[in-house]
Amino acid sequence: MLDSYKSLFFIGIKGVAMSNLARIFQQMGKKVSGSDTEESFITDQGLTNDGIQIIYSFEASKLP
Repeated sequence: MLDSYKSLFFIGIKGVAMSNLARIFQQMGKKVSGSDTEESFITDQGLTNDGIQIIYSFEASKLP
């Protein structure tokens, strides 16, 4: 089922579980991005290193 999706968007992407899922899907060749707060998380560096875009907002108007 997930084979048909080319891109995924995670709300709360900086959470430990969500960030790991995002990174796994990116390694599978999916285009991954997400949203979260500007607060620092232990997962920030890994997401940044993998080039995953983070939108620092939960406002619907700012989300793709």
